[in-house]
Amino acid sequence: MGTSADYSAPPNWKNVKSSVTCSGGQTPTPTIARDLVRDYISTNGGSGRMSSGRGQLGSGRTAKSAARSLGGFLSSVARDGLDNALRNNGLQDLVGKSVTETLLGIVSLCGGTDGDIDSVDARNALSRTMDEVCKDVASPDELEAALLERMDGDGLGELMMAYFGNYLFEQFCRVFFGQLLKKHGDQKANSYLDSIRDVLKSDLANKTVGSDLTKIDWFGREGTQMAQTIMSNTLAVFE
Repeated sequence: MGTSADYSAPPNWKNVKSSVTCSGGQTPTPTIARDLVRDYISTNGGSGRMSSGRGQLGSGRTAKSAARSLGGFLSSVARDGLDNALRNNGLQDLVGKSVTETLLGIVSLCGGTDGDIDSVDARNALSRTMDEVCKDVASPDELEAALLERMDGDGLGELMMAYFGNYLFEQFCRVFFGQLLKKHGDQKANSYLDSIRDVLKSDLANKTVGSDLTKIDWFGREGTQMAQTIMSNTLAVFE
């Protein structure tokens, strides 16, 4: 989970890092987990600064770009079907391939290949989100059905918020996993972070954007603004 490498956050992160490390010996209650996530977002500049690229721990550029690409791809699936969406996005070699190969191709398409830490966080979040959507899928037809099911009504907006929640979790892991591992060991560190993830998922469950996102131009200004708005609204849930 996360990364075992120690991450050197700015000096003003001392208090929140101390809070996480000191409480890491036991599973945090949902209330404590929410407080820690709130303090993390606040220390990182707040939802507005983070979503506009002015957070201290990465610009979020790749996260928003991946959201736009995912929105565009899934809108294409809703409009043209999975096979045509793959062909239209240069992934024709994946038509009829296994679910695992197809999902890896979609993640690569939407998340890019940049190696900076923010891009890695975004790809990990995208991969986690697609795994959650397709966890019981066994065939290409079932994959298409699972994706189309998420396109009904405000399903794409709900999925986008889940994605940005996973991105927040990846950042949280990146900052704190190394020190939790050193002080409390692998089992307790992972159990602790599992509790953080559970709170993020439960608090975002059934959160919606309030509009059909399959009709917007994800690769134009509208898509850029929508990705930033959804990211900001997702983070604001925990402030």
